[in-house]
This record gives sequence, C-alpha cells and structure tokens, in this order.
Amino acid sequence: MLWFGMEQNRNMADSSHSILSIPVAHSERALLEAAAEHAGVNLSDFMRCKTVEAAETELLERRLVTIPAANWGKIEAWVDTPPREIPALLQSPVIRSADLARPLTANDDRYTFDCGRMSLNRWFWHHAWQDQEADMARTHVAVDPTAGDVMGYVSLSLAEIKCTPHPSEPMLPDDRPATLPAALLGRLAIDRGYQHIGHAQSLIRFALGSAVRVSRDIGCFCMVTHPLDDGVRTFFRTFGFEDIPGDPTGGMAISIADLEHNLVNHLDGLG
Repeated sequence: MLWFGMEQNRNMADSSHSILSIPVAHSERALLEAAAEHAGVNLSDFMRCKTVEAAETELLERRLVTIPAANWGKIEAWVDTPPREIPALLQSPVIRSADLARPLTANDDRYTFDCGRMSLNRWFWHHAWQDQEADMARTHVAVDPTAGDVMGYVSLSLAEIKCTPHPSEPMLPDDRPATLPAALLGRLAIDRGYQHIGHAQSLIRFALGSAVRVSRDIGCFCMVTHPLDDGVRTFFRTFGFEDIPGDPTGGMAISIADLEHNLVNHLDGLG
C-alpha cells in the first residue's frame, strides 16, 4: 500500500495549502497516473480536482439534513421566528429569466452548457434529464430566445430536516422523529456567456416562488440549499437564506413564511 499526498494548487488565489495523504495500492496508483496523463495534468492536480468534484456532488445531492438531538432546540426556535423583511426579494428582478424558464426537455442541448464548475456541468450534461424522467428532480432552464442556448438552469426536489436521536436514548417503536418538510434547491448555474447580468437573481426568485406554490399544495416549511463556497453562500444570504441552526455541514435555508411575506406581490410573475 502506498501513501499518496494531495496538495492544494499553489497557483490558486488562496495562497494557503495543506497536505492530505491517502493510502492507495500500486495498481490503483498506476490507474490514477494513467488517467492524469490522459487528462494532461500532474497526478496531484488530477486527484485534487476529482476529489473536490466528488465532494461537491455529494453535498449538492443531500436531501436529508440531520440535526443532532442536542441542537434540535435551535430548530424549534427558528420555526417560531417571525417573518423578516428581505430587501432583495422586495425588489423587482433585473432580468426576468423566470419569464423564459421552462421544464427541461430531451431536445435541449445540454452538452454545450458550461458554467465553469465541473460538478454542476457534469450533472446537467449526464444526469439532469435522467432525474427528470425518473421524477427525482425537476430542472427548469432559461433559454436564449434568439440563439436557443441554455443560459442557466435550476434543479428542485423535495428534502427533509430531521432530528437525530441521541445514541444513549434509543427511539421507542411508537416514537416518531422530529422532522420538517422542505424543498431542495439542489443546483443553480448560469452559462459563462450569460453570467453577471442578472440571470442568477431571476432564477433564484423563480425557485423561491416554486417553493411557495409547493407549500400551498402539500405543506413545506422551508427551502434548503447547500452552498459550495463562501461566494455562493454570500449570494444565497442576500436572498434571505440563513445557516440552518445546528447543521454540522453548513446547509442554508429560508422559511416559507419569509417567502410569503416578501414575495406576495411577485408570485404571479415567477413562473
């Protein structure tokens, strides 16, 4: 068994770096080296990129948010919090991509889409339509009315926030774990050619409006999302998302009560 060290790329904007060592068999290392050579990068960069991409995919597909029992009181306090004023939701959208948003179809050209993040690209290329057909998630796309290009997409599904019982207090057969029904904003991405002009803001408003409508039909307490970095976290925070109380993996959510309070004048135009 060999130990292979992965080091963050020193050329990245973040100058900090650390070593992560993992054991690999000789045959596994040979396979990794061959794949890295085929990709035209060194082994360390190959491992780093593939590992980060796999981690991002794992987080984005997290539909069950488990809260330790010791922290569940924070969730209960959050549930009782009155609706807040969220300025970004009270404003009119810059670009009404929501007017162009429609369900993904098999004929949409997914493979030319590139948002600059491979975990979001690969899912859209290879899994978005399969999940749509299997009723695992609903993907809506904003399409350029002239060129026909997919400008951006947002994927939505159901989720749940659940209390994890303390190991020392096993759950009795008749006990039911505390849960909150939720909608999941799994992925939101904008093609490079259409970024920084308002499409992300419009698509998130479309997603939030969809969560409100779902809640009116089947009951839903909040919309959950899992930001991949601080920049994405800041973007969601602008639109009213807050850290899920007690969530050890850093998920964010916004309550339906907040959305109802702030989107009441815009819901009819959000898809």
